[in-house]
Amino acid sequence: MTSITCHACGRDLAGTASMTCPACGARPDFTTPRAPDAPRPRHELLRPVVLLGLGAAAITLYILAEWSYTLPSVLSAIGLQALLGVAVFVVSTITWIGAEDPMPLNLLRLASIYAATWGILLPVTHLPLIYFMMLTIPFVMFIVLHITMLGLELSEAFILAMLNAVVYIAAGFVLVAG
Repeated sequence: MTSITCHACGRDLAGTASMTCPACGARPDFTTPRAPDAPRPRHELLRPVVLLGLGAAAITLYILAEWSYTLPSVLSAIGLQALLGVAVFVVSTITWIGAEDPMPLNLLRLASIYAATWGILLPVTHLPLIYFMMLTIPFVMFIVLHITMLGLELSEAFILAMLNAVVYIAAGFVLVAG
């Protein structure tokens, strides 16, 4: 069985109701179906790999410049968030969102989202902003990256971000109480 693939970004458009690609906005080319076992275009990996590298570089530079954080403490916080976020995403994908792309590609995209979000979150915590704004900036970025990197609808990305926040807060209470 073959599926229709976006000619611009390589996204699988199976089940897409609109006449434009949800990931890049291009119109699908219905004349060139891609076989399920066909290799994915290399540029499909480029954006998450670049974002992952930029996020990791921002985190590393911030830790080197800011002595109040140590690399192990930041990496353990990011690792915990990523682990919980992947669990929320996988459960959401199985029960509600569905997955059009292979899970390894989605996991790479998730890793890039967490790296970029933390790359912004760490410096923002030291800006003279009210607490609400300090949390809103990475939260909005998290939603926008889920829309752009994973092709989610705004409502799906918002609900997923809220689920992540609830899970992180619950995990924080468990860690503090334990």
